[in-house]
Amino acid sequence: MNVDDATARRNVSSLVSEVGQHPAVYGFYLIDEPNRRLFPGLGKVAALVRQLAPGKWPYINFVPQLRERKQQLGTSTYPSIWTSSCRCAIQRS
Repeated sequence: MNVDDATARRNVSSLVSEVGQHPAVYGFYLIDEPNRRLFPGLGKVAALVRQLAPGKWPYINFVPQLRERKQQLGTSTYPSIWTSSCRCAIQRS
């Protein structure tokens, strides 16, 4: 996923200013069950959330049932999903 930095910053900033200080907001939901090709772009967005909303979590839901989702995820093992996502998160920190 190619993420335009200026657009992402504008969108995350707008969301944070609108709801980020509400006491019920603990974080921001980014995506459900992403293909690992999306991880670099999601890493950028997660980094923006951490920068613009300190203390709030950028949330990505990972698939618990890998057998049915191998094609969607683009990987053959659940641990490789975590390895890929951690690499993206580390690179963006």
